[in-house]
Amino acid sequence: MKSEIRPGAAPSLEGTNPSAATAPLPATSVPADAASPTPDTTPVADTAAVADSAPSPPAPAAPVEPAPDVPTAVLPSGTVLELAAGTRICSTTSADGDRFNASLVVPIATENGVVLPVGTIAVLEVRRARAPTFLNVRLDSIVRGGTAVRIRKAETRFRRELVAGAEDNGAAVGACIPAGGRITATLRAPFRLGAR
Repeated sequence: MKSEIRPGAAPSLEGTNPSAATAPLPATSVPADAASPTPDTTPVADTAAVADSAPSPPAPAAPVEPAPDVPTAVLPSGTVLELAAGTRICSTTSADGDRFNASLVVPIATENGVVLPVGTIAVLEVRRARAPTFLNVRLDSIVRGGTAVRIRKAETRFRRELVAGAEDNGAAVGACIPAGGRITATLRAPFRLGAR
C-alpha cells in the first residue's frame, strides 16, 4: 500500500535508518608521512672538506746558495809575478813533469783594485831536470777561487842554488831552487781571470 503524501507535510522517514541519514562522514585519516613529507637528510659530501683533507704538496727544498763569483780581470802581457817556492827543487832529485807550488809575495793590482793578493798559489812544472846543474821550470797555472787557471805563455826566471858534492875538487853536482827561493814569472800573453 502506497503512502499518501499530503501537501505541506514533511516526508515520512519511516522505514529508514535515521542514524544512517544523520551520521557524519567518517574523517579520513592521512598518514603522517604523506601529510608532511620528511626532508631528505642524507649527508652530502662536503667537497671543501674533501679538498682540505687532500695531502698538501711537499714544501720546496731550500735553495742552495751558489758560491760567490770571482771578479773578472785581465792581466796584460808583461805583468810580473814575484813568487816564493814552497819546497826545495833540485836537478838531481826532480824529474821532467814534476809540479810544485809557489806563493805570490807581491800583490797584483789593476785599475779595479787588487786582483791577486799575497799568498795566491801558483803551480809550476819542471820542464827539464838534468844532473848535474841543468834545471828548467815554467809557470803552469794560478789557483783562484779553488780553481787552477792555466797560463798560456810566461817566461820564468829564478836564481839557482848550486850544491857542492863530496868530490875532492868540490865540483858542483846539483842545482836547486831552495824552499822560499824567489822565482820571477813574466806573462808573455794577456791572462784572463774570469768568474768560475
